[in-house]
Amino acid sequence: MEYLGHFIEEKSQSNFRQISYVYKGYGSIQLNHLDLTKKENDEGGEVVFVSLKDAYRLISQSSKNSVASIHENAYVTRFINKRDALIVEFVIKSM
Repeated sequence: MEYLGHFIEEKSQSNFRQISYVYKGYGSIQLNHLDLTKKENDEGGEVVFVSLKDAYRLISQSSKNSVASIHENAYVTRFINKRDALIVEFVIKSM
């Protein structure tokens, strides 16, 4: 694994601070078991392997269509999508 950097996310509305560390790694596409949280299962979470450019496009599209779920409000979901899009964009530029 290679450390690429980190992002500090702060949300004043919810007095929240998160540090996301970004690493470049390599792995196998074989998935024998997917360990999702209840929230991820409820929302239909799944693992999808795509290129970094496709990941950026999918996250950006998702951000435009953000709606509240039973677990998060749309405000929080938009922040998550924005953070994830910035991280993927950062990784693309660092290659």
